[in-house]
Amino acid sequence: MIIYTKLNRDFMTKTVLIVEDEAIVAQDYRSMLIHTGFKVIGIADNSTKAIEIAIQERPDIILMDINLKGEVSGIEAAKSIYDIYSPQIVFITGFDEEVLVFTGIRYQYIRKPIYEWNLIKVLN
Repeated sequence: MIIYTKLNRDFMTKTVLIVEDEAIVAQDYRSMLIHTGFKVIGIADNSTKAIEIAIQERPDIILMDINLKGEVSGIEAAKSIYDIYSPQIVFITGFDEEVLVFTGIRYQYIRKPIYEWNLIKVLN
C-alpha cells in the first residue's frame, strides 16, 4: 500500500518551468514550488531558452515573467509555446490584468511581490 501511494503521488506531480531573468528570484520561486510538491524541470533566464526547454520537456505549468531581458518578451515567448502545445501559463507581473487581455492565450497571472501562499493558490 505504501508503494502504491508513493507512485500515485509521483504520477500526479505537476511539472513547472520557471522563466525569470533574475537568478535569485528564480531560485526563490524554485524553493517555494519544490517545498509544496511541484517538480521544477528547469529555469530559463530568457525567452529563447524558455521556448527550447518548453518544447523539449513539455511542462504542465510555465511560470513566466513578462519583462525579460532581450528582444522577446515573456508574453511573446508564451504565445510561441502555446502555439505548439497548451500548458498552464502563469504570468508574473507588476502590471494590472488589463495589460494582458490581448495575449490570445488562456493564462493566469500573479502580481509581484510573490508569496508562497498566493503562488500555490494560483497554481492549484
